[in-house]
Amino acid sequence: MQNLFGVKIELMWIYVFRNKFIRLLIAGALLWFVIKSVDGAQLSNSLSSLTLPGIALLIAISLVLLLVSAIKWRFFISACGQAPSLVSLMQFYLIGYLVNLWVPSFVSTDVVRGWYLGKRTSAKSAAASTLLDRYTSILAVAFFGLAAMPLAQGVTPQMKWGFAILCLGLAILSLLFAISPLLVSWMGKHPSSLAQRVAPFLEKCAVARSYALEHPGLMLKTLLAACCVEVLMVLNVYACAWAIGCDTLNLWALAVAVPLILALSSIPLTPAGLGIQENVFLYFLQSLGANSGQALSVALLMRAKLVFLAFGGWVAWTQVKVLPDEGK
Repeated sequence: MQNLFGVKIELMWIYVFRNKFIRLLIAGALLWFVIKSVDGAQLSNSLSSLTLPGIALLIAISLVLLLVSAIKWRFFISACGQAPSLVSLMQFYLIGYLVNLWVPSFVSTDVVRGWYLGKRTSAKSAAASTLLDRYTSILAVAFFGLAAMPLAQGVTPQMKWGFAILCLGLAILSLLFAISPLLVSWMGKHPSSLAQRVAPFLEKCAVARSYALEHPGLMLKTLLAACCVEVLMVLNVYACAWAIGCDTLNLWALAVAVPLILALSSIPLTPAGLGIQENVFLYFLQSLGANSGQALSVALLMRAKLVFLAFGGWVAWTQVKVLPDEGK
């Protein structure tokens, strides 16, 4: 099977099933902790506030977010000389959500959608475009969060430290992109087992870097699109809070908290961050003024939206096998 980001897809499936029961046990323990920490009456009151118009709004935001994400990704793919349709790219995103139901990391979405795109175009173009797409997303998160920090109310010192660590990670990633050609050259002159494992990923980073340098206006355009995605992600959480009657959350504070919530939820311990995401939402939203029932209600709505998108991924998976090749 095709190699993407320097990691064979087969390894991802080995990773899924290895220690499966231990991971489920961890998820169960984390969920038990959430249940013990939440006031049942508050949870019931929050969920009872849901209405059909509110549910329709949440679905609409998810679909718009999916569309804008696909448009942003297509900017990079077009720069690589390929032209897959937006429908195809949205299908690849949805299939990634489907896989995330079993894989213990949201990063698998990038691997899956890049692999499907590679079947239509080329592995190198798919990896480069997907890496740049993810990089600009992280860059937009840092930019938007830093811009929102002075206006945010209720941001705790722990959130500020967490955001500082997130920015440090971005700086390291930027440095990796910048020196990737030098690292590839050095590893070619000093072969080792570690170099053989890391070199394919660094080569794709070098290709992504060259694409970015060859299209200077591309990064700005996609960064603006990534900021739109980040705004929608924050509105996504804010709309969930509104739908269950929670009006105590500050929108600017959410712009700081949401990136941290998503980053921590991506820790690869449980399938789709089950248990982790719920605990993280509980901690951050309570810190921003929500009660325990409201915080968990938002987490449950976000989980339900992921399942909804995963169902769309199942539908897309049944269709993508018969779609004609594009971009060749």
